[in-house]
Amino acid sequence: MKFLWIAILTVLLGQSVLGWSQVQPSIAASVMSISLSSDAIRTTIRQVASAWEAGDAEAIASPFADDAEFIVPGSCWRGREEIRQEAAKFAQTHTEVKITIKLIVVEGNLAFAEWDWQDVEKQSGKRTLAEDAIAVEFRDGKIIRWREYIDTDTPTPA
Repeated sequence: MKFLWIAILTVLLGQSVLGWSQVQPSIAASVMSISLSSDAIRTTIRQVASAWEAGDAEAIASPFADDAEFIVPGSCWRGREEIRQEAAKFAQTHTEVKITIKLIVVEGNLAFAEWDWQDVEKQSGKRTLAEDAIAVEFRDGKIIRWREYIDTDTPTPA
């Protein structure tokens, strides 16, 4: 997990990592036009976490821009409506979602969060525990990109 954070922060700061020598254009542009305070960005991330715990797909999707993307390993949801639909599907099949936020770092319109995630699949009763690092980009007060790096292999205390 430490390497992942170093790589993410290095890319954001525009330094070379794994052959990348420049900040992605969308990231560079967002750093230059700050539209939310650091506290507002932190609050938004906490609200999204609370919405996941409540299984509230509308509240999960509401801070996202119409053209946002939400990326998790194996899936990319595009647009607020698709994000809402996928969150609703998840809420129908999972319960007991618990998120413990460990860290939120904000730089301009970019944020990184680290949290522990737990849920239970309703049909099988299988409990999932994961550590999650999340890169979030904001534009005009809305989330335009949410990218999760999920680690389900490292043991997490229950």
